[in-house]
Amino acid sequence: MERLNSKDWRLIFACLAVIGVSAGVTAKLFRRAFPEAAIEFKVNRDGARKIAETFLKERGRVIAGSRFAGRFDVSETPKVYLERTLGLEKASALYGRDAKVWLWEMRWFRSGVKEEEQVAVSPLGDLVAWESVLREDASGARLTREEARTLAVAFLEARGLPAASLTPIESTPQERPKRTDWTFVDERRGLLMGEATVRYATTVTGGSVLAFREYVHVPEVWARDYERLRAKNTAAGAAASVALLLTLVAMIAVLVGRIGRKDVRWRLVAFAGGIGFTLALLSSLNELPLTFYGYDTASSLESHVAKQVVLSFFGALATGAFLALVMAAAEPIYRERFGKHTSLSGTFSARGIRTKRFFLAVVLGYALTAFFFAYQAVFYVVAARLGAWAPAEVPFDNMLNTAFPWATVLLIGFLPAISEEGMSRMFSISFLDRLGAGRVLAVVVPAFIWGFGHSAYPNQPFYIRGLEVGFAGVLIGFLMLRFGVVPLLVWHFTVDATYTAFLMLRSGNAYYVASGAVAAGILLAPFAFCAVVALVRGGFEPETGLTNADEGFAPAPARAPDVAELVPDVALVPGRTLALAAAAAAILACGFLLPSPPLSRIADDATGKARAQSLARGFLRANGASPEQYRAVSYTGTGFADDEAVREIQPAEQGRIPGFSAAAARFVLRQ
Repeated sequence: MERLNSKDWRLIFACLAVIGVSAGVTAKLFRRAFPEAAIEFKVNRDGARKIAETFLKERGRVIAGSRFAGRFDVSETPKVYLERTLGLEKASALYGRDAKVWLWEMRWFRSGVKEEEQVAVSPLGDLVAWESVLREDASGARLTREEARTLAVAFLEARGLPAASLTPIESTPQERPKRTDWTFVDERRGLLMGEATVRYATTVTGGSVLAFREYVHVPEVWARDYERLRAKNTAAGAAASVALLLTLVAMIAVLVGRIGRKDVRWRLVAFAGGIGFTLALLSSLNELPLTFYGYDTASSLESHVAKQVVLSFFGALATGAFLALVMAAAEPIYRERFGKHTSLSGTFSARGIRTKRFFLAVVLGYALTAFFFAYQAVFYVVAARLGAWAPAEVPFDNMLNTAFPWATVLLIGFLPAISEEGMSRMFSISFLDRLGAGRVLAVVVPAFIWGFGHSAYPNQPFYIRGLEVGFAGVLIGFLMLRFGVVPLLVWHFTVDATYTAFLMLRSGNAYYVASGAVAAGILLAPFAFCAVVALVRGGFEPETGLTNADEGFAPAPARAPDVAELVPDVALVPGRTLALAAAAAAILACGFLLPSPPLSRIADDATGKARAQSLARGFLRANGASPEQYRAVSYTGTGFADDEAVREIQPAEQGRIPGFSAAAARFVLRQ
């Protein structure tokens, strides 16, 4: 039996001191570093559903026999604009009232039926959006603009929005096979949030109002500037992704060699992959009811459920396979380079979790957890003083609308702990050290690759998240050299699981609080078992036979001596052959200069490029815009710029050029 010596007690007391100090720093600074946007919940999802059903009944909409689906959503762009422009304190005063950025989104639908009802209600109980979805070929009136506008104005006035308080912005007709739909956009007068305004889109379908939406209109100039700003985050993340991809290629190459040496611990690999598969499948199936909100009624509900179950299974299988790959590639080289540390196979064995090394690893892991929370708080408080920015946290998530949210907590803790520590610490440090890079570079380089892999977060400037995570990676990398990877696994799991469980812990629901606490602190179970067994038996199990050195590794096979090979003389290619090949290549290249054969056209262009440009310039001048100050580009589009399928591919991200809508093309051909 092994007992704690004076060195062990010093480590324990140091860890307890770190936990105590870090807890105090976190409690004082965390809200300043990561403030929450204030959501005032007067209604929960059930309350919002009752409000929506009452509204639909008043409008004469029938939802009897329909299925219900709902979710919580955030209008992210207006939220970011208000926070960055006005500051969180002023933005929070607008949230839910003038700026309805939080939504309970609900729909009532039937399997295989196009018609459905959609309603969005704010947490304060206000109607934010409504749409009665009809078939494209549903019959209705073909109203003039003035007739449709009268109906839209009457609806808005009934909602407490008199015409005198609104400024008309635009009106758009949409011709349907048997009716005409009109959409009117109005802006509330006298309300400016920075340069953002509140707008109302009202749609008259046929002869009645069947859609309404209230939204915050963000200045397009700001939106474009913010997209350019976010592009730097994306570029930094892409660069880190390339480095991580190269790491993965190296891992596969190493794994192939280790398989050849029979140096892979397949039981450990199956353990990591099996847990990953189980947690991913459980989490996906738990969230299955949330997918009903995105269900396409063109297909049957049964096929949707079957599709989601199949996708969940194969997605979980991919997750498990990825974790198995990481473990299979990282563990052998880690075992080879760090012989003094307890092996992973030994650590997670029945005897391994009763050793002093495991006990101290968990203590150090929880000290790292406490330190990391405090480190993040201090980092972002200081960074904010220097001009850095991070979006406010949203104190609600759809995870709370599921039956078993703890499944997500376990998955979000386990997945990055194995994958990120496996790739960026166990493998990368061991691999670079083996290549002779030296342990300093072996720690620092993977740390910042890992750090900038988090750059896709909206934090600004674009590099701030990479520095924050990268510096932390350097610290934990050097700790791995000293204490092994087990404390890092404990730390990474606990940090991510605790972040995910925050909402559950503060929900006030006994089930959520208890299950969230158990899921985030699940590693305390083997730790408590280890401590109790040590107290009862008077000491810990000896570590003999459990280290990497004890387990050993299969060395690379000795290189066979070089044997001179006889190489036949190389005959020159005859000049005539080269000349014929060059002539053939030239003839083939000239093929690119030939005009393309005419394609069978499915639509005639009776306008032509020049005429189209002339019409466009005339339209701009008639609306007070001067086309001469812009450069112009002409392109062919589908002619369905308002088509739902086109809107879904977000043409604003492609220079506002409408994308091709296969659904629209099929519709035209069928007609």
